[in-house]
Order: sequence, then structure tokens, then C-alpha cells
Amino acid sequence: LPTMGAENLAGKMAGKALGVILAGAVCLSGAVDTAAMSPIIDGARTFGSGELSRLEENLNRFEKETSFHVRVLTRDARRAEQAVSGETIKKEWNLPDERAIIVVIDADKGNVLRFNVGKEVHAILPDQFFGELQGRFGNLYTVQKEGEDGVVI
Repeated sequence: LPTMGAENLAGKMAGKALGVILAGAVCLSGAVDTAAMSPIIDGARTFGSGELSRLEENLNRFEKETSFHVRVLTRDARRAEQAVSGETIKKEWNLPDERAIIVVIDADKGNVLRFNVGKEVHAILPDQFFGELQGRFGNLYTVQKEGEDGVVI
């Protein structure tokens, strides 16, 4: 597996911002197909089909270049029927994963963006990095201007 130093990973992630970080998706509504190993669980139905395929290509490229795994979970408490259990998510994405960045979009929250990162990612990128992304891209103003999908794409 290729490895990447702290400067290169931080530069790659910051330089491409969220567009590359959140680069993959296949919408999983209803039953979860664990054979698919989808990098996104779009429980809030945030993305259109074209967006999903573009994101999937970018996320796969990012993973090949860095050997870090970015996973995206969208959820909306107002759509309880689309909820995916924590156990299903852990099984689908083989969690915990020390090289994973889990991006959570909570459509029903004021700041829609949260990050959960593995130990190896945390050792390279400090909490401040993810706090900056959350504050810059997940705030109400940006969501209203760009839409929930625009926060990720």
C-alpha cells in the first residue's frame, strides 16, 4: 500500500477541500449490500445519481493515491424510515479503521458537517483542520447558498 507523509496528505486534502475528500458514493436506500463496500450511505438522499458517480470516481482515486479511506454518511432525523443502524454502518465499512475519515452530514442540524477520523489520520491532521472544514463548509450560510450536496461536492 502506498503511504503518504503528513505534509502531502494535508496538502492534498486542504488543496482539494471537500470535493476530493468526499469523493465517492453509491446511494443505499433500504437493504445494505455489504458486497458493494460503498463509500457512501446516503440515508438523507442528499445526492443525485450523477453526483454519486462523480463522487465515487474521485473517492476511489483519492484512496488509491493516499491509501486513506473516506466514507460519507448522510442522515436526516426527519426521515426516520431511511435510518441505517450503527452496527450496519460498522459492518459495511469495516470499522473501526485507523486510516478512515468518516464524513457525517446531519441534514437536520444547524452545522451539518461532522468528522470522525482514525488514529493514523488524527496523527497527521489535527482537530483544527477538521474544525476549519466544519466551520467553513458546514455552516448554515454555506448550506443555504450551496445546498447540502454542495457542502460535500
